[in-house]
Amino acid sequence: MAVFKLIPCLVLFALFSFDVGVAHPGFGFGWGSNGPSIGRTFSSGLFPQFYQFSCPQADEIVMTVLEKAIARNPRMAASLLRLHFHDCFVQGCDASILLDDSATIRSEKNAGPNKNSIKGFEVIDEIKAKLEQVCPQIVSCADILALAARGSTILSGGPSWELPLGRRDSTTASLNGANTNIPAPNSTIQNLLTMFQRKGLNQEDLVSLSGGHTIGVARCTTFKQRLYNQNGNNQPDETLERSYYYGLRSICPPTGGDNNISPLDLASPARFDNTYFKLILWGKGLLTSDQVLLTGNAGNIVELLNMGHDYSYSQPSKSEEYGGETADSIYSETEDLIRRDQAEIRYNYGEPVQYPPQPEALSKIACNRLQKELTEWQVNPPTGFRHKVNDNLQKWTIDVTGAPGTLYENETYQLQVEFPVNYPMEAPQAFFFPPGPLHPHIYSNGHICLDILYDSWSPAMTVSSVCISILSMLSSSPAKERPADNDRYVKNCKNGRSPKETRWWFHDDKV
Repeated sequence: MAVFKLIPCLVLFALFSFDVGVAHPGFGFGWGSNGPSIGRTFSSGLFPQFYQFSCPQADEIVMTVLEKAIARNPRMAASLLRLHFHDCFVQGCDASILLDDSATIRSEKNAGPNKNSIKGFEVIDEIKAKLEQVCPQIVSCADILALAARGSTILSGGPSWELPLGRRDSTTASLNGANTNIPAPNSTIQNLLTMFQRKGLNQEDLVSLSGGHTIGVARCTTFKQRLYNQNGNNQPDETLERSYYYGLRSICPPTGGDNNISPLDLASPARFDNTYFKLILWGKGLLTSDQVLLTGNAGNIVELLNMGHDYSYSQPSKSEEYGGETADSIYSETEDLIRRDQAEIRYNYGEPVQYPPQPEALSKIACNRLQKELTEWQVNPPTGFRHKVNDNLQKWTIDVTGAPGTLYENETYQLQVEFPVNYPMEAPQAFFFPPGPLHPHIYSNGHICLDILYDSWSPAMTVSSVCISILSMLSSSPAKERPADNDRYVKNCKNGRSPKETRWWFHDDKV
């Protein structure tokens, strides 16, 4: 039924003006209710917890920068939404819009829909700089654009949504693609439908994405023809509501004033809500590409507009009802979603950094064993341990709390356990996220000198066995101190050596 697809797409909006803010917050991602969906998979290969371990502060950093930027300039929210859309609608959400001209690149910034109008680069630069301080060369520029689009929606009073991450950055741009793929503000309904169909999008998606005009402004140059010469006959667009028409004439005179602006949503221009749809039904859509949704006589678009008009973001149960698989079905199978051949993260949009390869998949035996252990863990976890559930069965993050009466009482540390493809025939790799506990057998880089992780491992052992051994080791320690060879060992590991590449000498069973 159509009703299950329309409303949540209101946060996936497309802005067709050259001068207004809009975006599609992450083409090709799954949809869900607020918060992460445990165990959920996405056909695009993205997942919300992509930076859970490598840069858990990413979203917080993005939101902190956005709050200040939008407080300084409320129109920045719309600008960032538009920036993301103009990136995604060309060759996928690959941050190609951030690339400048070079000997091999013709920048998309110089395309007609973008030149002298696309904004928000300085905010993206600031976010990137903050992330590089905390998580150098980890978060892709494409994901920064997606996170900024979602954050801008939230800060404008709109809903949040589950945003799968893991996009890659392109090292190429398409000036021609930017000139031909971004819908114009004077588009007819057939132009819009054709352009969206080329992207694998339908009528429902068109209406939903157009809802991005709930915030932002447009320059007179993008709609002046509606006031004075809509059909080449020196007459206004007869679909314009009369009082709205006269109001726009006072803003945009017949000559001059091309850079004067008008809000896309005159009732609530800075708030992300459903007023945009009401205005279209009342003949108060600003751009031709807005009003033709009503006047274009295409399919069930008018019915969809009425559905948008009836929706309220203050009704969370209704939002959940409309959730379904909307976004996952919109744009998850197209070739230009993520350009995997450009599997890179750019540092300040310059020299590309090769992204680390994905780990080899677990064997069927390992998957079955880990699923069983995970189920048992959730029912009866070892005392002092809490598994932080995520979508990655191959990596567990566990909170370790020191036992009462020990040196580590009430202290909590994070332990990561990574499983080899042939688990349990081979021991898992376990280490603490720095700074780990001060202990004679735990190095400052988190590596643990514990025999059952290496020579003494047995396939009969489990994750619980490892955790209990670690807690026992902590509980029996007489002093909080690092191993005697800590500095030398950590220095030797700076090239990325894992603890399993170390030849351990187990000589002290007392702690």
